[in-house]
Amino acid sequence: MGFVVCVRCGLKKSGEKNDHFVCEDCMNFSKFVNSLWNEIDAIFKHGSPDPDVHEELYLLADAGFLTHQNPQTAIFYGLSALVIECALMQKPEITEVELNRKVSTTRGWGDVFKLFEELKIVSIRTDQYQRILEIQEKARKIASYLTLGAPLDEQVKKRVSHIFTGYILLRVLKKMSNLNKSEDLLVLPYNQRPRTLWVALMYLWQTAYDGHHEFSEDDMRRFLSSRGVPSRTLVRIFQALEHVYGRTTTGLTKDVRFENGERRFIFSDYVSRVMERLRTRERERGERERS
Repeated sequence: MGFVVCVRCGLKKSGEKNDHFVCEDCMNFSKFVNSLWNEIDAIFKHGSPDPDVHEELYLLADAGFLTHQNPQTAIFYGLSALVIECALMQKPEITEVELNRKVSTTRGWGDVFKLFEELKIVSIRTDQYQRILEIQEKARKIASYLTLGAPLDEQVKKRVSHIFTGYILLRVLKKMSNLNKSEDLLVLPYNQRPRTLWVALMYLWQTAYDGHHEFSEDDMRRFLSSRGVPSRTLVRIFQALEHVYGRTTTGLTKDVRFENGERRFIFSDYVSRVMERLRTRERERGERERS
């Protein structure tokens, strides 16, 4: 008897080495991810992705503190920002030569291209031994709604790219929600799971979805540590939640207070509103399926 590791989050438990294991927390969070994906994808496909109308989009932007400085996910931000800029300038395409000049990365583009193409944000063609990204109408529509007519300065570009990239990474989380064995990693970009993103949002989003308006640092630390999130990453996460590290603050929380010697973080008001709407829609969906 040894131990097995949850293929989605990394939690360990006793078991035979070759057993496939998905923990209960991951099972519950996977349901939430799929529910949120259905809402977000419908907004991007059929609605007007205006965050002032659809507060769900702020969940995507406010998850950026976990990813925008992470080398694993920086490539998504770089391509998103360039696509947005080209879409707003009515530029029809981006060559791979231009992309390599404007976005620095040590990774190949193939897996990211597939993901953007899957979401119908770009289409890819090959011309004269290089790939060309053709900007699709969906990307132009999303970019125009997200900027809301504001000049494309650095702050606006950052806000838009965080929402846009959040949409992309939510798609990756949706793929993660279907992992049942190690071989399933092949469906993820670069065959890698964004574990810190998955684990941190599993705690934050699921806690809020379960109806809690606040959480303690100690509870979150234990949850993330048990799933292999390193201590230096935990420090950055709590600095962002406490709004003490300017480059990585997040709007998920609005306040922090001390209670019985521990820090407790209070969710922003919009988070509770979004989660209540998601719970209501999920109940209605369940009632329709039972009738």
